[in-house]
Amino acid sequence: GFNLMLVPFAAPQTREIVTMYRDAWKEAGHAGQGKIALGFHMYCHQDREEAKRIAEPNVNRYLRSLAAASVQDAGWGAGASSKDYPGYEASNERRQTATFQSMVEAGTVWVGTPDDINQQIAAYRDQLCGFDIASLQVNFNQITYEEAQASAALFAREAIPNFL
Repeated sequence: GFNLMLVPFAAPQTREIVTMYRDAWKEAGHAGQGKIALGFHMYCHQDREEAKRIAEPNVNRYLRSLAAASVQDAGWGAGASSKDYPGYEASNERRQTATFQSMVEAGTVWVGTPDDINQQIAAYRDQLCGFDIASLQVNFNQITYEEAQASAALFAREAIPNFL
């Protein structure tokens, strides 16, 4: 069996995919439940408002660039409609309307103080009945090296130990 890596959606949608994966894993006779890796944008700062001030415009620019690249008549979205990828158009439509705020509400962007992020991780984990790996984007869009490094270091010190 293979492990699963996803860019997560709102927890109910992701839970549906993870449940299908875990059911298939068991049906195939594998021990355990496989490993689930999810990709998240993360920005950690001691000051909640500063975290949001830095992360929000960078997430929004990232999302706009992704949406622009995936339009159906240009970029990698050209010709993407296929019977082999049912629902791709709906996924692309969601990509066109995603914002920092909608992703925070969905639990797919972790931004704030270490305590905020601890709560965000726990809430998303609990809605999914667990996942194994968080693959974090810490230097998205125009976040500087120094900002990304400080965020990652704070996250490593004050969030990761709570989930080991």
